[in-house]
Amino acid sequence: MLKKLLPIALLLTCHTFATHAAKPDENVVITSGIEEYRFVQGKNGPEIKHSTTLEYQATRRSERIRPHIFHSNIISLDKASGGKAQYRNANSPTVFHDDSKVCYFDILLDRKDRKAKVQFRRTFTDGAHFTGVFPSEEYPVRSKQIVFHIPASLPAIELVDRHFPASGITRDDRTAPDGSRTITYNVSSLPEIPDDTHQPSALSALPHIMVRGYFPDCDSLYRYHRPMLDVDTVIAGASATVAGLTDGAKDHLEAIGRIYRHVQQNIRYVAFEAGEAAYRPDTPAEVMRKRYGDCKGMSLLLATLLNRAGIEASIAAVGTDVIPFRIAEAPSLAATNHMICIVPDGDSWLFLDPTHEQISARHIPEWIRGKDAMMFTSEGYRMIEIPSTSPVASADILNYNYRLTPDGLSGIAYRHYSEDMAEHFIKSYAEVPGQHINELLAKALVPTQRAAVPADSIIYKKDTPGEITFWAPILNTAALTGADNTIYIDMNTSGDPLTSRIDTDERRSDYQFPMTGLIKRRTTVMIPENVDVTLPDNYRHEGPIADFSCIFSREGQKINMTKTLLLHTARLPLQEIPDWNKAVSTWNEACNQQIEIRLRN
Repeated sequence: MLKKLLPIALLLTCHTFATHAAKPDENVVITSGIEEYRFVQGKNGPEIKHSTTLEYQATRRSERIRPHIFHSNIISLDKASGGKAQYRNANSPTVFHDDSKVCYFDILLDRKDRKAKVQFRRTFTDGAHFTGVFPSEEYPVRSKQIVFHIPASLPAIELVDRHFPASGITRDDRTAPDGSRTITYNVSSLPEIPDDTHQPSALSALPHIMVRGYFPDCDSLYRYHRPMLDVDTVIAGASATVAGLTDGAKDHLEAIGRIYRHVQQNIRYVAFEAGEAAYRPDTPAEVMRKRYGDCKGMSLLLATLLNRAGIEASIAAVGTDVIPFRIAEAPSLAATNHMICIVPDGDSWLFLDPTHEQISARHIPEWIRGKDAMMFTSEGYRMIEIPSTSPVASADILNYNYRLTPDGLSGIAYRHYSEDMAEHFIKSYAEVPGQHINELLAKALVPTQRAAVPADSIIYKKDTPGEITFWAPILNTAALTGADNTIYIDMNTSGDPLTSRIDTDERRSDYQFPMTGLIKRRTTVMIPENVDVTLPDNYRHEGPIADFSCIFSREGQKINMTKTLLLHTARLPLQEIPDWNKAVSTWNEACNQQIEIRLRN
């Protein structure tokens, strides 16, 4: 992953660092504060001197707080006052390798109305990395000022307000006779950063002051990146490697897919963001030797192997869906956070992301769709538009094929994931010890625990790119009830997270689903010949967020229920959550209707 803006990293990690999450009615508030950002000329270009002073108060009871600030190789920590400063790495090295560090104070506000004041000073030694400020804090803000001092020598620098609330933040712009500018934001009664589950990314949801203009256009951004992308691409034995991978491939696409699959399956993805290595890819030879790499190293390795096979391929910087703007809209280091490999495919392109091990070559990963990519070529760069849809769909399909037995419904449970949903499933189970995989697969086959799947009988396959399948025998004793000559069958024998109500009691942000796609549950039951069948009414509901349906049918001696959710968009606005909950509830009620089977005399 390309180097992230540290203020953004601060926002994304502050909840995990804090002693506990803040809620709207909690005890601690920020009574006053001032932040100043002063642009100055440094040895190698513009630097930003940042100072912040915040006063905290316990309003009802005692509480321990941890005021903190982040720094790194490109953001020096110049001063920390307010107690005994403590230091540690910002991220666990087992998950994410970078040079971000945190300085913090462990402060006890030992009674009601107790206050504490802290101050930090930092220097952004490279102005390119200063791309935005979030006015919100981890506690509610009663009053705070954010002041930017921009000299006349930097007329291109501009501040763009994004996602500001209707009230709580005001802006005042003043220009001095010498052309220098002072821009002041007055913040009052601003809620703390939300801590909702499945909330959208900070950049796409929270109040944010974007700093734009350090790179006036894509050309200048390219010139910043280009020197760090010139690395040695010689790989000993590369020709023999690609020859072995492509031998017998029936066409161009199969050859690409084989090389892509080789990198996906044999190189472990490890994010690394430290100093220059945050932008300069590791050499392909080193990535192959170590058998791990970050997105830059893996993408460059893939492009190198494809080129050795005579296939045109280039690496490209791209912003994922956590960034709500495109590179061309706001050229900056905040516009790109990922790197992929792009390959021409007739009149279109293949967008290959080797950091995702279970996605096929023709599928466009959802998290980069609709974005623009800066593709680096031998002649320079080219901006490539990534389509907003993929030619290959993502789906999660769970089938139950039953027959009636004296013990209940007996048969086979079969689950199939494709593309983004397959990738999501793989990542969900990545850290699970091997001896527990089958237990979790059994739960995936029967999410509601209403039936039994022997864990040691599961067959699991993930050899086909873009697909995961697994199946096992199943016995469901809870789906049948009987009275006299009538049997009632509950066909809704699965459960899914998306069918659960979203709690809105304290929620203050939109709900973000992991991805869009098709979710389908199909239950079939073989029935005797001498029966009459009464089917429930079918149900359909179409909406801007999703389409719901539940269809009952009979085909000879087989009865069916097909339960479908087609999710159109991954973001559910806060104001639409009640309607979503109502739609899900109505859908579940329709799916829970039983099929009636009456035995003939």
